Amino acid sequence: MGANTDHLLGRSANLYTKKEAAYKDGFGTAAQIEFAAGERVDYLSSTMTFEIERMDRPDQKQSRSKSQDRITGKQSISWSIESYIQTARSSGTAPIMDPLFEAAMGGSFGTNTYALTSVNDLPTVRLMREGNGVLSEAIYGAWVEEMKISGSGGDIPKVSFSGGGTHYALTGTSTVAGTSSNECTVTTGEGHNFMFGSLVTVSGQSDTTVRGIATDVLTITGGSFTGAIIPKVPTAAAITQTVTNGLAGSVSIDGTAYPVTSYEITLKNNIKAFEDQALTEGVSDFVSGIRDVDGSVTVRARKDQLLALSRRLTYSSGSTRDFDDVPIIITIGPDGSNTDIVITCATAELLFGAIDIPESEEALLNIPFKALSSTALLSDEMTLKFNQ
Repeated sequence: MGANTDHLLGRSANLYTKKEAAYKDGFGTAAQIEFAAGERVDYLSSTMTFEIERMDRPDQKQSRSKSQDRITGKQSISWSIESYIQTARSSGTAPIMDPLFEAAMGGSFGTNTYALTSVNDLPTVRLMREGNGVLSEAIYGAWVEEMKISGSGGDIPKVSFSGGGTHYALTGTSTVAGTSSNECTVTTGEGHNFMFGSLVTVSGQSDTTVRGIATDVLTITGGSFTGAIIPKVPTAAAITQTVTNGLAGSVSIDGTAYPVTSYEITLKNNIKAFEDQALTEGVSDFVSGIRDVDGSVTVRARKDQLLALSRRLTYSSGSTRDFDDVPIIITIGPDGSNTDIVITCATAELLFGAIDIPESEEALLNIPFKALSSTALLSDEMTLKFNQ
């Protein structure tokens, strides 16, 4: 906060996420679902991007200038979140990022495990970030396009999520300047601080959703509005989950443990958003495509570790080349009770990576891999287990 006016500070910003009960959770209606205190998550960084395409008119004209009479195109919404990977360290209790893990992988948290599914209707989430009563941003009908888990050296392991969304609302503040039934007039010019679907708090309301805006007149269920209009946000709840450090764990390839310098695994859902539907302002729905699960590990080029690289290719007979599938297991944690996070790619094909030979220091073997399903009928490329 500033000495004279409130400022949004990154250190005091809060982020909330929740799996939607139904696609878009009633956005823009009196049934729009609000965020709750228990939906807050810890995070390192986040982005929310909202854009509306604006096009110049290509008509014939006598001037070389671009006219202010432009045409409105489709809107687009994207977001990303990065966090330390956390665990409850209690069997049966999901990690704090549970809604995003489920939206990425499709399967719910069962028996401490997230498993992949082949359903087209992946779960959607709603997201909100806010801080210091200055503003809030919310995205409804959000999907996870990509999830990445990574670690390097002694750094704390991280998980990141990114994707798109269907609806966005930026909400600021103002003061009531006039009132009537279901209409709240704000200070002149400050109607810009609100959007369709904004969630607000104001005296006299019987519902929190801004269901329409006409310049400085907000449509909100209620009457006799008075006082300040501010973003509707919950009181932030405490988070008690444990950050897993990067000092303990293991990586095994085909049953052999290797002392890796870094590891990374990325799940990409290849979602196709229906943005090309006529007579709509943005995304109307989406379907998930063929999934990619790719990863890599890096080890030092030591004589006894060369097999981690050379295992990618087998000569079964003469010059006949074969490519075997191997299990890759990444364990993050101190190997205690309910402490570990385990990523298993039971059927992974080692790919061809470069050998990095620097000027004077030790060389590194980069070992990329692609996780595959064991049969055409299964979705078992990867499992993610907590509280192991």
